[in-house]
Amino acid sequence: MDTTINENIAQAVYDRIADTERYLRRHGPALCNLFDAFDAPSGFDALCDLLASSGTSNRTPK
Repeated sequence: MDTTINENIAQAVYDRIADTERYLRRHGPALCNLFDAFDAPSGFDALCDLLASSGTSNRTPK
């Protein structure tokens, strides 16, 4: 029973990461515009770092 629970948790983590990556691909440009409008360069830099790391993640469920 323990194994089943761990597999479900791993799959849930995988699914949430995939959801986040889809969201960023879809809404990333609008978020960049928002950071620009509020003159928030640190937010823009953080978003760029997040986008760069999301493309290289290893999302293999365990």
